[in-house]
Amino acid sequence: MAIAFIQKVEGRKGLIYKAHYTDPITGKRRAKSHKRRKHAQAFLESPKVRGDYQKKIISVEQAADHWLHVCENIGRKGREPAAKSTLRKYRSHAKYISNLEIDHEGESLRFGDILLPKLTKAHCEAFRNKLIKVLSWQYARKHLTSLKGILDQARADEYIEHRPAEYVFIRPPAREAKYDIADDHKVPDLSEIRRLLEGMRERVYVSNKQLRRRRRRYKLVLETIALGGTRPGEALGLSWDEVYFDRGGIRITQDVEEDGSIGALKTKSAYRFIPMPDYYMRQLRWWKKLCPPSKNNLVFPNWSGNVEFLSNLNRRGWKPLLEDLNLVDEKGEVKYPPKSMRHARASLEIESGANLKEIKRLMGHSSIKVTFGDAARRSGSQHL
Repeated sequence: MAIAFIQKVEGRKGLIYKAHYTDPITGKRRAKSHKRRKHAQAFLESPKVRGDYQKKIISVEQAADHWLHVCENIGRKGREPAAKSTLRKYRSHAKYISNLEIDHEGESLRFGDILLPKLTKAHCEAFRNKLIKVLSWQYARKHLTSLKGILDQARADEYIEHRPAEYVFIRPPAREAKYDIADDHKVPDLSEIRRLLEGMRERVYVSNKQLRRRRRRYKLVLETIALGGTRPGEALGLSWDEVYFDRGGIRITQDVEEDGSIGALKTKSAYRFIPMPDYYMRQLRWWKKLCPPSKNNLVFPNWSGNVEFLSNLNRRGWKPLLEDLNLVDEKGEVKYPPKSMRHARASLEIESGANLKEIKRLMGHSSIKVTFGDAARRSGSQHL
């Protein structure tokens, strides 16, 4: 190993002292400038230069596990812990990132096995290139964003000092002829929205009493999503305390997670009052007489009075509706997720001439950029 030494240099801003040393992890020669010699000397005697690290050296995979732990139990950058639906996506991203095989300098590497101090921009570029090759650019960019989050958390907790992915990006295709809508962002056009709303009403008229009661309840939930522009979890988390018959609307204050737990909304703007049509409010009055009592005074609990799972809404209420209306793809899978009905209200508002700020408040978007992106998706798929 080369000898560490201090070099006295006259710079443009005055005299500086450069501490030259060999990085104990990478073996590369480095230099760090100081205004005083004693500071340069103290740096050369520090654990960083001597290799006596207090923090253990971890791999990308271990950093991903650490990132997930922080997101779930502590919260990143002063925020609250991530919602369970967000954590599910993060876990999927972390697993994919760790297991991805990249080509680097003529050899194949498992990305999760690379030690953080040895992770370079070249590694991250190879990672980016592999993502672009095997995923659509939207999902590739999401995974790259998660990697940057993993590295940012590792840097905040002093597992890494450099930022190897800082200048690694994924741009949308410049010559793309049509806006490419990801599967979870597909939006039904206005004619399909009308078919769905009409289909909800028609499916209620069956002779089986138990089936009729179930379909009426799911119809009301789906109409809350469609007519109110709510997220599915917001509709299932609606409380009778937040139904205002005198004002003709509902207030969104809580959310149901995928595991059935009730939690706070993700952003401040998600807390909002939504005016609803008169006929919807009349249906709620009728439903209140039949609604099972529940611990949380929910508007749409299951028949036992517990929180209704999002998976039940999808499997028992949404999927059969789309299958009856033949809104399926060539594989027989339903064309849209339940949250796509949330955009029915926004589409109708756009058609009636509402501006983006009004739609932003109605939908509970965190920023006008999200509203603008949703409007672009709708215009790309509906030519509105």
